[in-house]
Amino acid sequence: ALGGYLRGLARISVIGPSLAALPAASGCAASHFPPPSSLTTPTCEASAWQAAAGLSTPTPHAHLGVYASFQAGPLPETTAVLIDEVGTACTGAADATACATAVAAAHPPSQRHVLTTDGDTVAAYTDPAAYAALFGDIDTPQEALLRAWLDGFDVTCGDGTRSGVRAVPGGFEVVATRSSGGCSEPLVTTRVLLSVTADGAVTELESEVLSSEVGLCPGRRTEGLNRPPGPPRGGLGAAEEYAAWLARVAHLEEGSIHAFERLADELAAHGAPAALVTAARASARDEARHTEAMSALARASGATPRPATLEASGVRSLFAIALENAVEGCVRETFGALVGHHQALAAEHEELRVAMGSIAEDETRHAALSWEVAAWLAPRLSASELAEIQTAQRDAVEAMRREALAPQPVSFAAHAGLPSPPTAARLIDQLRDTLWS
Repeated sequence: ALGGYLRGLARISVIGPSLAALPAASGCAASHFPPPSSLTTPTCEASAWQAAAGLSTPTPHAHLGVYASFQAGPLPETTAVLIDEVGTACTGAADATACATAVAAAHPPSQRHVLTTDGDTVAAYTDPAAYAALFGDIDTPQEALLRAWLDGFDVTCGDGTRSGVRAVPGGFEVVATRSSGGCSEPLVTTRVLLSVTADGAVTELESEVLSSEVGLCPGRRTEGLNRPPGPPRGGLGAAEEYAAWLARVAHLEEGSIHAFERLADELAAHGAPAALVTAARASARDEARHTEAMSALARASGATPRPATLEASGVRSLFAIALENAVEGCVRETFGALVGHHQALAAEHEELRVAMGSIAEDETRHAALSWEVAAWLAPRLSASELAEIQTAQRDAVEAMRREALAPQPVSFAAHAGLPSPPTAARLIDQLRDTLWS
């Protein structure tokens, strides 16, 4: 369930600029797609499509939000990701708490949709008839793009060959993309030409495959590890920054071997279920494979990873284990798994993209183990210890958000497929509101 949730967030996070980095299809000039110069490009800000910008509905609404939602097993029944909005939800509501509850309940499972609030009134629009009631005639380029997006087509920023719109008799032509496949199948990106008529009917006119990427899907720290090298922060060329980053990741992966071996030993010493101990030892073996893969990439790029070492120590208390697990496992490793899924889709370096697909799947299992360990530990801790852990976890989320917003070398970030600082912050906010609240 956690894997489905993280993969869903990663897919949503690369709807924007990352797809523009994929190579253009050969022979596009001979197709029937309109030239980019004839299209109006999507309205974007910080490389994110502003799906709600400039919308004008026949009936004005105090708040209009555009969402993508999906289900994730034992996580909240419906998880809704806000793509864009105008206004503030529940503005003017007599009972703001009841309105917020109604908003949360209004999101449909596994569907793109629009939601409006007017005072205490909440309405969700989830099908063509509802879209027609909301928008009336599709008579602006932005409405045509949004109507196509609601039907499952992706609107991207920064590449006119992949997204744009133009008026034609009877409505609009929209150029968009769609993706299929994922972990066990190739990820196929297809460009489509759509007709969006004034009454909101969406028809596919033409399509062509732009790319097919195979093998996309097949660091936990602990007290006493030696410090990793600092992250690259400029002053080097893009290739050197990328190599230094690879070496740092290899070091952190090796440190995770020690962290999981220590966790297994300590869980066994405290009488934890055998399944948790076995899973921790299996995670250490996973991290050994990750270390080997990332070290090979680092050396191929001209960098040598620094060995990770751990100072010997005795078995720690349950509280010390729980505190570290909450911060390093439930927070940092969970976000690291999400970033890994993002890189598996977005990294420009093919070998890294393939490696991160496999690593992200392993890290997702490791993150899930962290939550299982936390559940076993919680009844064995005092109320004050649990409160201290909750505070530490909240502080770790905020610290990680500050780190995510730090500027990145542009070329290095693209090589690695790292989410942009605004995207990373939005992903952290989403996890904070669903998993870490």
